[in-house]
Amino acid sequence: AATRIDALERDNARKLTLRTISALHNERTDLLRSARERSLFGTRTGLSATQRRRLASVRALLAQHRRRLRRVDDGGAVDFEFRTHFTDAAAHGGFDLVIGNPPWVRSHHLDATTRANLRTRFATVTRHASGTRAFGVQTDIAIPFTQRGLELTRPNGIMAFLLPAKLWRSISAGALRHHLLTHATPLRLRDHSLDAAGFSAAVYPSAIVVRRAPPPVTDANAHARAEANAHAEARSNAAPMECHVTDASGAPHHFTIDTHALPASTEIGAPWRIIPDDVRAAADTISRAGSRWMDSILPSPSLGIKTGCNEAFLLPDSEVPDALRTWTRPVMRGDHVRPWHTPDSTTRIVVPHDKAGRTLTRLPPPLASHFAPHERALLARTDLRPREPWWSLFRTELLTTTGWRVVWADIGRTLRATVLAPHTAAVPLNTCYGVRLHDPVDAHTLAALLNAPTTTAWLSLIAEPARGGYHRFMGWTVLALPMPDWNRTRTLLAPLTARARRGEPVSVDTLHHATLEAYGIRHDDVATLLAWTSAALRSHRARDLQAS
Repeated sequence: AATRIDALERDNARKLTLRTISALHNERTDLLRSARERSLFGTRTGLSATQRRRLASVRALLAQHRRRLRRVDDGGAVDFEFRTHFTDAAAHGGFDLVIGNPPWVRSHHLDATTRANLRTRFATVTRHASGTRAFGVQTDIAIPFTQRGLELTRPNGIMAFLLPAKLWRSISAGALRHHLLTHATPLRLRDHSLDAAGFSAAVYPSAIVVRRAPPPVTDANAHARAEANAHAEARSNAAPMECHVTDASGAPHHFTIDTHALPASTEIGAPWRIIPDDVRAAADTISRAGSRWMDSILPSPSLGIKTGCNEAFLLPDSEVPDALRTWTRPVMRGDHVRPWHTPDSTTRIVVPHDKAGRTLTRLPPPLASHFAPHERALLARTDLRPREPWWSLFRTELLTTTGWRVVWADIGRTLRATVLAPHTAAVPLNTCYGVRLHDPVDAHTLAALLNAPTTTAWLSLIAEPARGGYHRFMGWTVLALPMPDWNRTRTLLAPLTARARRGEPVSVDTLHHATLEAYGIRHDDVATLLAWTSAALRSHRARDLQAS
């Protein structure tokens, strides 16, 4: 029996390999024919850069599959292939049930070739939902595993996966969320991202069960219509999904969500809000009371300065040589930021820029002496572009001291923002985000709005979760914040920031009610939202006290 199975698998592998070789051969022929075509003026048109790269890839794949065919014909090992080893399941369109716990590993642990292959093989889910590349060094390889799991599930079959809870909110998983809504029907989702006591891992788990949707009936124009109505198609799969959420105190919450209500907005790939209907209604009240930051006149946030090699740029203040001090400035880390104020820093950053803010093209002796031992490490930085000086800093938008900079920590249990007045020397590092504004009233208004408890409550529903009840308040997250009428908000909130900066007390309750007035809503309108998020905050703080 084993011999018979081996023979069948070997025969299937040979047929599949021959089919692939034939397809690649035809593609190579088409590309070479295109390369030999002549224009109206008799000159060869040649291939574009993309076509040349594809031709090289096709040639490499042809060589690879021909080696595979020779190995099969010579009695060698047969490569594992779903259609080869599970022909009965393949004949029925896939497995009835696919259960998995894919590796939760960031892709920077993979080599560049493997990352490139995954981006090509799983292009549907390894790009931002908007179409740009997302599968960089900070994304999770559980994403392509999930697409493959759904591919192996037959139409109307079930896939059940244990996945990082951050996939339901992170920007890199936006295409995956859209893929699941358009190609499957979510049935159950269990989210433990709020459960501080249940897990000691840095990444919290979730479990999702989906039913793979059958392929839609198509006609000649179906593809064009699907592209034009991609999000409408996602929402058309609406069905109640059972949700189980364990909060920070360990208490379970059970509720159902219509899948069309999962995305936080109508944009493709929007974060999912796994919350009860009454909490969603409160959040939507705020959403309707303003337009998103990204649609306003305010500039987009920038990430703080990135060094790529802290050992070369950051020094304790007490260890900065006198000859080097003129080239250094105090740093601001995300964990230093407090509402309204920032403590003095004991660390300085070496800034190899001229007075106009441009990177020096030549290093003066004190800087040359300082950077020389780090030259190899600085040259190896992945952010360094060709022809850039090897001592360059990256993401320097917030380095300029002109204007009023509003800066907040990228991670926290609450959003914490402060204002840096013009010519303040502090340099926000890449654990901060910020914007530079010309009007001090605008800066004070924005800082107060970001420090408001209502803002933290609304953003925590879409912000990527982190360990210990923290959230990542990244630029793209904060850009989704509904902004109330700006003139009214300036009148109500700017004076509060000015008072706080003078050292006068501003209570959370005062800030909260001023923010509600700016939105034109009442406390009762958002009470369920505040209760849902503040309960988690209280539980995490109580846990911290017990641990200490």
